[in-house]
Amino acid sequence: MKLTDNELKFLSTQGMSADDVFNCAGPVSTNCKKLARAKGKRVLIGTPCNKAGHRLRTRSNHCFQCDTSKMGFQKRHRRAGYVYIAVSEKVRFIKIGSSIETDNREKKLNFDGYGGADDWRLIFSVKVKEMGRLEQEVHTLLNRYSAGSTYKKDGKTQVARECFKYPPLNAVKLISDVIRTKKHQYSDLWRDKDFRW
Repeated sequence: MKLTDNELKFLSTQGMSADDVFNCAGPVSTNCKKLARAKGKRVLIGTPCNKAGHRLRTRSNHCFQCDTSKMGFQKRHRRAGYVYIAVSEKVRFIKIGSSIETDNREKKLNFDGYGGADDWRLIFSVKVKEMGRLEQEVHTLLNRYSAGSTYKKDGKTQVARECFKYPPLNAVKLISDVIRTKKHQYSDLWRDKDFRW
């Protein structure tokens, strides 16, 4: 499937070219997504979107041209950074998140009142090659323990999707197990040895 001049121009504005595109030759299927991932292609060309008739899609089947932030999420998914565990004794939740750095995470979580708490404390972090992927794998395993917590940020109600009712030290073990079984490349493993809960 040939790319149009407008599609090539759009790709150029995103720092990409036709080489980044995988042809699905129709609707974006699970098989097409797998083949694109295996070939390292970040953009798919498939059935036009309903909103504007664009054909360029992310591997999650979102219209890349309508919302370029969707590709930002995909890039973050594969970016190197830290997966961490923070705990709040106030609400008795853990938070499993990811960040490029962890130096200010406690301060930011407490300032935002994330999950309705202002006493967040980091107890574990590990640097991995694909922080978003590891975070998502762990969240999937803990889905049934989701705390379903909400909090106010900038006057708006937010859902704290990264909070879980799960024992913190079990979460440390779970992340370590996922790193091993999914063969994540890691370094800078840190754990607060004084933490007891």
